[in-house]
Amino acid sequence: MLHFKRAYQYLLIPVLLFCSNAHAIDIESPLRNLIQTSNLGDTQYSITVKDLDYNQYLAQINSELLLMPASNMKLLTTAASIDILGTDFVFGTELRLIENENGNLPSLIIKGDGDPAFCDPILLREHNLGIEDILDMWIKAIVDSGQTHFQNLYLDDRIFDYQLTHPDWEKNDLLNHYGAEISGLNFYLNCIDVTPIPSRYLAQEPRVLIFPDAPFLTTSNRAKTGKHDRFWISRPPDRNELTFHGTVKNAFTKPVQITVHEPAIFFSRYLISELTKRNITVDQIVRPDIIDALPTGKVLHVIRTTLPLVLARTNQDSVNLYAESLFKRIGNKITGEPGSWNNGAAAMRYFLRNLVGPTASTAQISDGSGLSRSNRISSNMIVQLLSSMYEDPEKMDMYRESLAYAGKTNLNERQAAGTLRKRFRDLNKGHWVFGKTGYLTGVVTVSGYYIYPSPQNPEISRTIAFSFLFNNVKPPVQAYQIKNLQDKMISKIQNALLMEERVNSN
Repeated sequence: MLHFKRAYQYLLIPVLLFCSNAHAIDIESPLRNLIQTSNLGDTQYSITVKDLDYNQYLAQINSELLLMPASNMKLLTTAASIDILGTDFVFGTELRLIENENGNLPSLIIKGDGDPAFCDPILLREHNLGIEDILDMWIKAIVDSGQTHFQNLYLDDRIFDYQLTHPDWEKNDLLNHYGAEISGLNFYLNCIDVTPIPSRYLAQEPRVLIFPDAPFLTTSNRAKTGKHDRFWISRPPDRNELTFHGTVKNAFTKPVQITVHEPAIFFSRYLISELTKRNITVDQIVRPDIIDALPTGKVLHVIRTTLPLVLARTNQDSVNLYAESLFKRIGNKITGEPGSWNNGAAAMRYFLRNLVGPTASTAQISDGSGLSRSNRISSNMIVQLLSSMYEDPEKMDMYRESLAYAGKTNLNERQAAGTLRKRFRDLNKGHWVFGKTGYLTGVVTVSGYYIYPSPQNPEISRTIAFSFLFNNVKPPVQAYQIKNLQDKMISKIQNALLMEERVNSN
């Protein structure tokens, strides 16, 4: 059994207890002035800032305006996952053996659990492993069974439905890693790595390395060695036939990623190809219907992944595959049916309704990652979500540790390498932001927790929840200007609260 998890350093955040419940310093006006003097044109925005220790709103600017959250949607998905799946939830991908099925040859079962981390190359590298190490564990378990010929490899990925891509996702996204298909059995981020190497001579085909090196892939090389690096890949939406295009000048130091179609079948075929190298034969792959009952069989091996690890990849690294797998998994948990975007959205609405009350009905929930442009939520809903998580210490510990981090004190190396690593550079020492960014064309968002110590007692901290949603960002306004504005907004909050502390200390 292989068990993937990630160790965390927990920041203890005591509640500030000694000040009055009322803030004497106006925070909303400086934020309004900053926004109004930034020449944002037709940009729409929803801003909410709240002191969680005193349950006091510090700023509400269009706070109920429903806007696209982009990847801030992952804040909702991960919070709902902690609540619905439970803090001790673990994904488990199983390899099982059916001995002498109906008096015939034995068979194998792969039972998927929707784990997005299964053979994730990033996580494998963090554990000094490669996919060959995972496959070797399974192959060894099969060899140890004493069987060398199997009638069927049952592919049981029925934990999710078979709608692999969301209907709202743009077609141009579907070949990119962030538009990967979502399967009940995910593998290697549901992508292939392609690395072109130029020939010694112009106009000749480059050599192309593919990993995982699946012998059943169909490829066509139309690329040429040239004077520029303009290599690209195409694939029909319904099959794994790769065509290489463009020109290659230099050997690529990073592979080009392209998504695979039907990742569960891709993995099953890949496993069979590796078994064949060991003189182990599998006659066919069988994907059972939803209503078909399979024998339980004997468990040969299980790959397990802890929920905190999945949450961290979702929020710190903003991997859409992870968010959508969680989204479908909570749908499965609530309904008992194969996880889908429909029952995932229903589970999310159920979670939000319990959290924020009737106003949750105004939210428009389409997917779990925020890639869909149909999602609509307000900054106030996000802050209410952040507030609710803060009130539960066990959930808050897990939730906060999943978020990206900005600040001058390195609390967690991996968090510091997340999507906030270049944000909020003006934070004072000992001040932190734990949060999540979001970006789509015309959409720039950031939400999270701003935490700062009391100047009189650095051991005591205050926690502020904030959500800054900006939509309809279009020329001449640029996305980077909105990011800079958001950073300045945190600086304004920091300066106002520090001034208030100085006033209260006199």
